[in-house]
Amino acid sequence: MIAFNTATRPLTAAVAVETRSARFTPLLGDCPAAAARPGSILLTIAPLGSVICAAEGP
Repeated sequence: MIAFNTATRPLTAAVAVETRSARFTPLLGDCPAAAARPGSILLTIAPLGSVICAAEGP
């Protein structure tokens, strides 16, 4: 999953993901280790930052 923050302040958001995506590996930036709940990942992205998270199944 790739996410960008184009704002000049930090952004926290719940982002929809495939429901089978249970764990995440950060490829760029900080990614949570696990989904917040099935089908959702909670991200906090630095101002003008980005993250890339590789999803893994159950």
